Amino acid sequence: MLIYVEVQGQRDPDFPKRMYVYNYRLFDRYDRPVVSLAVLTDASPTWRPMRYEYSLWGCRAGLVFPVAKLRAYRERWAELEASDNPFATVVMAHLYSQATRRRLS
Repeated sequence: MLIYVEVQGQRDPDFPKRMYVYNYRLFDRYDRPVVSLAVLTDASPTWRPMRYEYSLWGCRAGLVFPVAKLRAYRERWAELEASDNPFATVVMAHLYSQATRRRLS
């Protein structure tokens, strides 16, 4: 099994397609199942791409992938603080930088 993680920091209409392409390229190259995961670090409350698919002449292909939206962890700050997982500290740092970014400009 291979795991592909992509961190995306801003809205990109081509992001779902890129997830699909990288998934099938890894599968093609290594001939192993690929798990593709997306970590979204953008500030948008609504952008949450989780799939890419297309169909033509009865043929359908696509990818559905899980998403971790860091913005959603703002409401779980106490849980992040209490965690001994190093990733919790990374998420807190990211959220703090987003919250204070406009103050520094």
